[in-house]
Amino acid sequence: MLKRACAGMALFFMGVFTALAQGQPIELIAPPPRSALPGDIITLTFVAINRGTASDTYLFSVSAPASFQAIGAIPPLTLAPGAQEPVFVTLLVLQETPAGTYTIALEAVSQSDPAVRASAQTTIIIEKTAEVIVRAPDSQEVDPGSEVILSFGVTNRGNVIDAFRLEAFTPRGFATKVEPGLMELLPGETRPVLVTVRIPQDAPSGFETVTLT
Repeated sequence: MLKRACAGMALFFMGVFTALAQGQPIELIAPPPRSALPGDIITLTFVAINRGTASDTYLFSVSAPASFQAIGAIPPLTLAPGAQEPVFVTLLVLQETPAGTYTIALEAVSQSDPAVRASAQTTIIIEKTAEVIVRAPDSQEVDPGSEVILSFGVTNRGNVIDAFRLEAFTPRGFATKVEPGLMELLPGETRPVLVTVRIPQDAPSGFETVTLT
């Protein structure tokens, strides 16, 4: 009885091994590294090759950092033995993505046997960018001889820590004071800048533009 039980277990494990070997081996070839800027849409072209002896269908999944957004799903791909086809991975680089090197990985899994899989990875180099946006406050009505404080907003739209020197002026040369005069901002960070303008006592009525640079 013991021998028959052991023989039955051996046949059972052999059957499992046969089932796991049904999928056809696949190879993935990654594209060379790419460079991009924040806001870019890029398409990476991988190559899938069926290295087996029969046709098989493969499912694909993409692994990317949080700063990248995959556009569209990759459809299943059926390959004959020895056949190869391109697999396109399209990504949006988010605007706030810091400069640096990022890894993008593609995995292929046999639809008939999930144990048969392959993966390949490439890198995307996000280049440094410097950009700044200044937002002005709403217009105000003030009296001659008074002092007004205006709150501007300064945003670092680049992808590196950057420092900005701030100056303010008016066409008629009204006295201005900027606080702070120099600020350091993280990528995507916005901070207020206060501009104090002193209106001369003899200033005629009309509009005066206050510019922050």
